[in-house]
Formats: sequence, C-alpha cells, structure tokens
Amino acid sequence: MFRKLLVLIGAACALATLPASAQVARAPLDLFVGYDTLRAIADVCQGEYGLAGVVQHGASTLPREQLSRFPGAGAVEIHLALGFNNLLFDHPRLPQSVKDEIRAYVFEHHAHERAVGETDAQFVYNLRKKSWAGMKQRFFELPADIQADLVSSLEEMFADMFERMNVAETEELVKRYTDTPIVPVSVPASLARTLARVA
Repeated sequence: MFRKLLVLIGAACALATLPASAQVARAPLDLFVGYDTLRAIADVCQGEYGLAGVVQHGASTLPREQLSRFPGAGAVEIHLALGFNNLLFDHPRLPQSVKDEIRAYVFEHHAHERAVGETDAQFVYNLRKKSWAGMKQRFFELPADIQADLVSSLEEMFADMFERMNVAETEELVKRYTDTPIVPVSVPASLARTLARVA
C-alpha cells in the first residue's frame, strides 16, 4: 500500500447562491487551485518522506478540463465521487418524481445536519449524496431505458476523465504492477434482477 498525503481544495468555496433563484452555482474554481503549491507539496512528500504523492480531495466541483493539470502537479489520487452523484441526481432522464423523493429524503433524514444560513437548494445539494442509503432500490427499479441512459452518461464521464487525467489505455501497466486477487462476491437479488433487465 502506498502512503500518501491528503490535500483538500476547499470544495465548500465552490458553492455560491444565486440571489434571484436561490440555486446552487459553481464558482470559477481555477482561482482556488494552486497547482504550483500542490507540486511543491508532492515533491516534499516524495523526496523527503518517500510518499507516493498527494491525494486531491474536492476536485469533483472543478470544471473537467482542470483534471488534466493534476497528474503533472503530483496528484497520485483524485477523489471525484461528488461529480458522479451530481451527474446522476441532475440527469435530465432521472424522473422528477425521483428527484423529489431524494429531496424529501434529505429533509426527513438529515435536517439536523443543515448549516446555519443555508438555502434549501444548498442544503439539498450538500447532503443529497447521503440519500443513497434510502434510494438505491429506487434507482434499481427505474425503467431499463432510463438506467441505460444513466449508465451511458457515467461511461462517457469516466472515459473523459480518464483521458484528461492521463490514465486511459493503461491496462498493461496496471497488469504489470498490481496483483488482483479474485474474491467471489454474491450478487444481491435486487441487483441481479436489474442486471438481467439491462442485459
């Protein structure tokens, strides 16, 4: 296992409220990322402490074109889960009824986590990632054509990100330098049904 140093962009700075609509908007985050500083930290990690490099948190809220700058800045890992959640939760094919259920789930189960002064839009945006606990089954039960569109959008996003982060076409390197033990895992019945419908 590689030892790494975690670096956070300050993702909360990425969110702003538009006064007229009270919606969540993205700030121009290129102003917040100090790639030279990130490179300097990575150099110290690698040169003085023998660490692999830095782990970049908070990059999901950046414009995708910025991802190509992280490998050269010494990032050996980039956490992007929020971007995948946003893609799914904001997807035009996700029925409004499901979006409303996500919103209701957040208000019902996470109201105690609401920050002072947060608008409803900010509150839902910040905590909807926690709705997976109650919404997974709902996504498994979506019609097959909607699931296919969601999966297709995720595949496109992954392909684009992999290309930008310079990890596309690296299968041979991965095979050469990693051991992948095969661990049998049983497929939950609800997932098996969903996979059978999509196939």
